[in-house]
Amino acid sequence: MDSDLEPSPWKYLPFELGESENLENYEPGGFHPVHLGDVYDDDDDDEGGGGRYRVAHKLGFGGFSTVWLARDALASRWVAVKIVAARESPTYNYGAASCTTAAIADSRLFAAVEREFWLDGPNGRHLCLVSPVLGPDLARLSNGIYARIALQFAL
Repeated sequence: MDSDLEPSPWKYLPFELGESENLENYEPGGFHPVHLGDVYDDDDDDEGGGGRYRVAHKLGFGGFSTVWLARDALASRWVAVKIVAARESPTYNYGAASCTTAAIADSRLFAAVEREFWLDGPNGRHLCLVSPVLGPDLARLSNGIYARIALQFAL
């Protein structure tokens, strides 16, 4: 039997790692490499300088971004910072999230974008969106629940 095997185009991804983004997305045009303790938005408008948002925990990821729990040094509160992949940033449409209608802005069910800033990194220029921390999404809440979710909780 011939022991020379060609490399497989398939990659093994253990189930436990399914909650992590693909590391190949960390390339030019892709995700920004974030480390716990990193500080972002060194805007000249902020008092004291040195950055406004200190990263404390990873909240999640999607096909176009990663989301981080960060401490807002200026407002002394926790926020969610979404860092969009560089190739998507120039045309990223956060649609309804940019709406400033009072009824929507007051809603506890709507992740309103409160602020945006740009971040230059090794993989390009990234749009960053700051929102209040709302809690887990419905999919995560329902993980492990095998009964139906009551309508008042789903809305």
